[in-house]
Amino acid sequence: MFKQFNSWKRKTLLARHARRNGSWYIYFGERIFLWPEASRAIHYLLYMGRYEKPEASLIRKYVNPGMNVIELGGSLGIVSQFTRKHIGPDATQVIVEADPELARICRETQEKSVPNPNTQVVPAAIAYGSPTITFAHGKGNVHVGRLAGPADGPVGENKIEVPTCTLAKLREMLPDDSAAALICDVEGAELDIIRNEPAEVAKFAIWLVEFHPHIFAEKGSSEAEFFDLCDRAGLEVLEIMDSVAALRPKNPA
Repeated sequence: MFKQFNSWKRKTLLARHARRNGSWYIYFGERIFLWPEASRAIHYLLYMGRYEKPEASLIRKYVNPGMNVIELGGSLGIVSQFTRKHIGPDATQVIVEADPELARICRETQEKSVPNPNTQVVPAAIAYGSPTITFAHGKGNVHVGRLAGPADGPVGENKIEVPTCTLAKLREMLPDDSAAALICDVEGAELDIIRNEPAEVAKFAIWLVEFHPHIFAEKGSSEAEFFDLCDRAGLEVLEIMDSVAALRPKNPA
């Protein structure tokens, strides 16, 4: 009964919000647009101000206005819109999203909410060793996806081939070598990034990364190893909020 009441309450609140505001929400003080077909859970988290709260809080705290940004894992473009409004119109923003459908949604959302020629959406996955990689859809939930494993079955409806990219290639899209921020929510691929491109990560003035210990464990690693790799790359932890860490070079250039 309690669950049914909560479900009814959420549905009622969101219906009232939609009548008044459509798919527009105030997110950390900024007006942003949410793809209307997103799940009710995402709409409710946004309505309540809980969606990716640690990530948005750390962006506001550590990413300077005017700073160029590479964002890995653009998803529905919610954090991307907030980031664009935070860094201002003149900075370059490169958003990477592996799922082609999500990349399209992210691009259209940006164009509707904060159109800017300095924003680019790259449909690719951060991965190493091959020009393409298999990617698993969220199996009924389009905004949940990750690099595929053997348990995901053959390539098909929920498993697709996507092109890969690297941080080194993405940095070439930035206009210069000035201080830039790396924002990263890639469902465990952060471990592969720090293993394969530690020197590239260390070039960023700030790295905001959501880390996933349970996925690290599936890869035969751990949270301790991840932060040890960060330390060896010359990064220091400034703050951890829930499972999102802010790191910077120990000896910035």
